Amino acid sequence: GHVGICREDGVILDFAGPNFVSVDNFAFGSVTRYLQIDEKLCRAICLRNREPQNSSGSEGEISRWDDAVRASTQEYQHRSYSLLTCNCHSFVANNLNRLGFGGRGWNVVSVAVLILLKGRWVGRAAILKTYLPFIIVFS
Repeated sequence: GHVGICREDGVILDFAGPNFVSVDNFAFGSVTRYLQIDEKLCRAICLRNREPQNSSGSEGEISRWDDAVRASTQEYQHRSYSLLTCNCHSFVANNLNRLGFGGRGWNVVSVAVLILLKGRWVGRAAILKTYLPFIIVFS
């Protein structure tokens, strides 16, 4: 399935094609599953927030959720799309790695498994929307 990541204000961003990160227009329809991530589990934010604030602020520091999302968006706006290696899942993995969520090492497969095992359905209709086409085609 297609995946994206939200900014702090709830706007969804998703890598929808070559050099294109879609903003608040999820590429393949409305959201059916989601996983709300606790910012406290994002090591990069937690570590940064413990450091004394200084006015210099070096570029590339992740001090907020949106900083990571912005950095990944800027990177992926210059990337070619590949169905297997550089896709919406790798965009989300890149964000999770920048945030230090659950450590690092996120990839295309681990993002898919995370949503499969821990994702929550938005409602019963979302379950039908996801599985009914598959059932119709293969029955």
